[in-house]
Amino acid sequence: MPAALALLLALALLFQLLTPVTVDLPDVPMRAMKAPDLRTAESLPASIPPVLAARDIFAPGGGGGNEAAASGSGAVSLLGVARSGRGGAAVLRGADGVAVTVPLGGRIGAWRVTGIGAASARIDDGSRSLTLRVGDSAAPAAAEGGE
Repeated sequence: MPAALALLLALALLFQLLTPVTVDLPDVPMRAMKAPDLRTAESLPASIPPVLAARDIFAPGGGGGNEAAASGSGAVSLLGVARSGRGGAAVLRGADGVAVTVPLGGRIGAWRVTGIGAASARIDDGSRSLTLRVGDSAAPAAAEGGE
């Protein structure tokens, strides 16, 4: 059966090659096209509404509810964590608004990172120890005004 099909295909190919093709294609006039001038295209200014600019991109749900504590001096916010074996690092935003990577045992302001979880970090300021989830904020006890 396969041999018969192969012979049939070979005959069809031979017929197609020997049959003259008399298809006349219409002439299509070609005209020169002008390329767009990209230098004249104006870029639109991008403006970010202040409400969106103030939000933490790592906490789309609005953070952990400690926004009042984050406004104090010495406040830190947990932006993310990176774990590797027994070590790891926490990505924290300090009171100055700058995000830094703090290794386990490292410091940012009054806080020392004492533990790294899957989506949390444990920090200690000498008088208390807190576990922050990604998006949470904390301020030292002295900056919170008597807790």
